[in-house]
Amino acid sequence: MILDQQQITFINENEWVVFATADMNAAPRAAVVMPSRVDAGRIIISDVQMTQSAENVKANPRVFVSSYKGDTQIKISGAAEYRDSGSLFDEIKEFEKTRDVDVKGIIIVTIEHIEQTDG
Repeated sequence: MILDQQQITFINENEWVVFATADMNAAPRAAVVMPSRVDAGRIIISDVQMTQSAENVKANPRVFVSSYKGDTQIKISGAAEYRDSGSLFDEIKEFEKTRDVDVKGIIIVTIEHIEQTDG
């Protein structure tokens, strides 16, 4: 599945999303983060202070992302991959310097399911 332009704009305008992971024993973890990039088929999140979330993604790639404002919510589930090298990592690391952030790695969420609720 892919996000349409209206959904991408909604997520970008809200800035913050809830990013949820689970370890191999299904112990959940959620963090409020600002995505580095939102594309039609993926969301990229920078690992700045996400040690446990990053470890969870490496052990269990199933993730959930939620963006909401008022009665509108976009819920995304998918598979995540952790990278700490490569051209995409370098590109995101360079971008995050504009936010004065030092990136240790990136989490690439490939979107598999989208659910949107509107009030």
